[in-house]
Amino acid sequence: MISLTAIISFLIPVAILMLILKLIALPIKIIIHLLINVILGGIILFALSAAGIVTVALTWWMAAIVGFLGVPGAIIVAILAIFVI
Repeated sequence: MISLTAIISFLIPVAILMLILKLIALPIKIIIHLLINVILGGIILFALSAAGIVTVALTWWMAAIVGFLGVPGAIIVAILAIFVI
């Protein structure tokens, strides 16, 4: 027969492991979400350049601006491309 001490000594490390994995999963989820936004920002910049609306150099920073800010970021990058770059 399994003693209560053996069961508790098994359950406590399992509970701690589950807590640690849950704490690690949140930052990974945020990083994946930001990475997807940056990729979508790069696609938007590519579409703007392909359509001939504005010539934008497709760089990591430009894609990150559009990915983080969305449509306002695309407008900012387009204005920067027209007047600054």
